[in-house]
Amino acid sequence: EQTYQLGLQGIFNTPGLRDTVKALHGMDGFAFEPAVDSALFHDRRPARKGPVRVFFYGRPGNERNGFELGLAALARLKRELGPAVDIVTAGAEWHPESYGVRGLVTNLGVLPAESTAALYRECDVGLCFMFTRHPSYLPLEMMACGVTVVTNDNPANHWLLEDGENCLLSAPTVSCVLARLRAAVTDAPLRARIGARAAERVRRTSWE
Repeated sequence: EQTYQLGLQGIFNTPGLRDTVKALHGMDGFAFEPAVDSALFHDRRPARKGPVRVFFYGRPGNERNGFELGLAALARLKRELGPAVDIVTAGAEWHPESYGVRGLVTNLGVLPAESTAALYRECDVGLCFMFTRHPSYLPLEMMACGVTVVTNDNPANHWLLEDGENCLLSAPTVSCVLARLRAAVTDAPLRARIGARAAERVRRTSWE
């Protein structure tokens, strides 16, 4: 933090991070909006049938990603909706039986980018959290693939995430996350509207 007092101009990854650093430390500069590889992350989704599939970015070793919160809400969702919902996770190697969710979720471990993009297009709802102010690319990637994203309401991400428009934001409690997941899973028109707007929002920005 001492380097923020040197009078330098910053180049910030997202307007939210710039506004935070400026407010806390007085450092000004320029912000850019990150983008995704549109050749890889796109919303040309395959037709699919069966249960609504929920993806969770599950990383138990990274506190900022809210692993315990997400898993608790997803376990309740699965017990409530049963075969109507299919829950898959990725992002780290861990065993569902170690967390009491054996038979409720399927963990795919660490995947290459090409596989994650294809997986997102096979999912209807995406759950991820970011409890620090630096940006996560997971919402961008899932939104680009037409997924209805459920995530925590982090003011640093309001430059991108608009509740009820291109995502569903939640307070960081199990009951609130569960309610948002339930709405996303059971309301197909809501998913279609938010997924389409999410993909359109991400297409506005490119690295070029």
